[in-house]
Amino acid sequence: MKKLNLPFGFLLTFILALVNFSIQYTKLSFIDWKELPFGMLAGILSWILHNALMLYKEELGFKTNSGLLGLMSILAVAFVLFIFEWSYWFVLPISMQLEHLEGWRKCVSVLRHSITLSSLYYFICRHINVLKDTQQHLLEIGKLKEAQLEANLSSLKEQLSPHFLFNTLNTLSTLTTEKTVKDYVAQLANVYRYVLKNKTNNTTTLSKELEFAKAYLYIMQIRYDEALTVNIDVDEKFGQTQIAPFSLQLLIENAMKHNIASLSKPLHILLFNIGDEYIVVQNNLQEKNTSSNSTGIGLNNIMERYKYLFQREVVIEKDLNLFKVKLPIVHL
Repeated sequence: MKKLNLPFGFLLTFILALVNFSIQYTKLSFIDWKELPFGMLAGILSWILHNALMLYKEELGFKTNSGLLGLMSILAVAFVLFIFEWSYWFVLPISMQLEHLEGWRKCVSVLRHSITLSSLYYFICRHINVLKDTQQHLLEIGKLKEAQLEANLSSLKEQLSPHFLFNTLNTLSTLTTEKTVKDYVAQLANVYRYVLKNKTNNTTTLSKELEFAKAYLYIMQIRYDEALTVNIDVDEKFGQTQIAPFSLQLLIENAMKHNIASLSKPLHILLFNIGDEYIVVQNNLQEKNTSSNSTGIGLNNIMERYKYLFQREVVIEKDLNLFKVKLPIVHL
């Protein structure tokens, strides 16, 4: 829930009131304590209004803290303060600063004071909000780096020397003449090549992610044989859209980890797009009775990365027969 941080607003208003009365004492050699209630009320009112406008700027049609938003905020709050101040002094006409003014001069003085107070509180509120946004951004970057690291570890759990292993696989491919073995080694090398290239990347293209997923699936299908069937039907026009690296592989791995895959109960995995909205990873639901050891990485990892990278939500759908994960198609 969005908060206006009223305690800080009261403290700020009290400090500004003290500064104002110190200046007043320097000029007039006395303090008009009758103005204290007005000063406190006007300050709190300014704080609440400016914070509310900033917190709900998107609902008002402003995407960022633009100059137009600032100008409108200052003028809108100044108008409210003008009405408030004029009403206050009309009920209690005791201000030493206004008693010598009449007519339009008093009106101009009140208006000038309202705009000054509104501007002061706007820039204080904006500065505080910028600091909060910066801090939040740094926290999100930290979480994203952590999630990306976990995804890398999940995709390549044994990385004692990945470069050495990758080079060894290429050498092994030259030592055999059997096509099946050469294809297997080539696909395994493709998996490691992708991991090495994307272990520090936050995003990649869908076409590259699909190539990685196909290489990973080739290896898994050699292992599972007819117990695993896979169908990929993704429109090529989405090849340059963005995706979080290892997303498809993690979803495929989760499907195999948590579901039975046998000759009597084959596991069917489908990858397809729904229009230009989602890439879907779907499998028939036949959950294992005992859950396998979890690495702690999976759906939560993918959901967090999509939230931090693209500000998009991953959709999960489950019924008695199917389990679907919908990854938003991201055009950049």
